[in-house]
Amino acid sequence: MVAGGRGQDIFIASDGLPALSVAGHSREKQFQLRSIADIFARAMKGKWDDGIYYVDLFSGPGKCILRDSGEEIAGSPLVASEMPFDHFYLADSNSVFLDALKGRLSGAGLPEDNFHFYVGEADDVVGDILMDLPPARSSLGFAFLDPWAWDFSFRSLERLTQGRRMDVLVNFNIGDLKRDWLHPLHRLDSFLNLPCGHRDFFGFDDGGEVSVRMLLDHYESQLRGIGYHHVADDIPVTNSKNTPLYHIIFGSKNPLGKRLRDAVSKRTASGQFKMGLEFD
Repeated sequence: MVAGGRGQDIFIASDGLPALSVAGHSREKQFQLRSIADIFARAMKGKWDDGIYYVDLFSGPGKCILRDSGEEIAGSPLVASEMPFDHFYLADSNSVFLDALKGRLSGAGLPEDNFHFYVGEADDVVGDILMDLPPARSSLGFAFLDPWAWDFSFRSLERLTQGRRMDVLVNFNIGDLKRDWLHPLHRLDSFLNLPCGHRDFFGFDDGGEVSVRMLLDHYESQLRGIGYHHVADDIPVTNSKNTPLYHIIFGSKNPLGKRLRDAVSKRTASGQFKMGLEFD
């Protein structure tokens, strides 16, 4: 094991490439991504002249190892690569991670032209990604945003999605938020889109306790302010003691997006779902 940036532990996986060490509850997060992105991609495939695309600003190396069991699981970009997206825009601040991810995707036999890679902090690569995305009027996007230590500002999210049909899936990390709440943290304030420090904005003194529901409501109000009027956050991920660790927030600018997301829980026994929906 070696230490990665920002306190991340890196192991070497069975394929000889780096893998990120994660807690067991990450399996649930990847399951939700797989379920929601899959129904999105299959329902929308072939309905847009310039295709459908996937954006991941925290791609990692493409494989994770569960700390409690040593089991290897696919990271978010490999999960998404199993789905019929036409284009993939994958970024990470760690160039070693991206090199490993490229190797894994190449080994999967997927067309190289489908993938675009960006090395850099999430806030910094948005401009480069926007230059490469297909035309907004004739394409549809899905972005998975899983920031490490709150390092993606709401302003960058607004910039990424402005004028575009792009559903978003955001990891709202409650555990880290509670740990960071007592301390000044500009990254957290920028993530929440606050004009001042988080404790001042919400009126907490040193003895105040953070209300997760209040913070979720605030973040979702910010999403609605940039056009995401169809939001859901009822997928909490918990630890072995059933303590919520984070919520997975889904946002869409179109009611069909949320209908597709809600349909994840309405699959038939065979795993199929009803299609024939139109996206305005």
